[in-house]
Amino acid sequence: MTFQYSLNLVYSLIVYYILGYYLNKFPPEGKKFILTIALGILSVFITFFGTTNRLIESGSLSEIYLQGTSPTVFFMSAALFSSAKKLSKNISEHSFAARIFKFISKVSFTIYLVHECFNILFEKLGFTIFCMNPLVSLPLLLISNTILSSLVYLILRKIPGIKSIL
Repeated sequence: MTFQYSLNLVYSLIVYYILGYYLNKFPPEGKKFILTIALGILSVFITFFGTTNRLIESGSLSEIYLQGTSPTVFFMSAALFSSAKKLSKNISEHSFAARIFKFISKVSFTIYLVHECFNILFEKLGFTIFCMNPLVSLPLLLISNTILSSLVYLILRKIPGIKSIL
């Protein structure tokens, strides 16, 4: 990894920090909210089909749509944050949905930290995007990785000392 690439990642993290602050302070309402969600949904499709298309054409995974510096990831983040903030206003603190939000909030840091370990393990086991049609393999990899990473969280939170970090 070059210094310039690392610097670009730092810039993107700063942008996401500012985005989160801005969306928290000035949440989009009405047409702006609908536009934010529409751009997020469009970005999901662009990312999925763009990545799949480049994979089929080149025979290797192109992460251009998946990087934190990608506009599609930016719009997906804005849509996810805005919709979660809007939904959380209408949810009772003790409801099932509130428990789901709370669990996702807690587990997301662990998923971020360990998901690449499972990507490496899957690759060693031959479970890659190339083992079958990418339209099937990508969602299977995503679901498998999310479940296994969540299980790591559930195990780690049982360990005294580590629980307070998670």
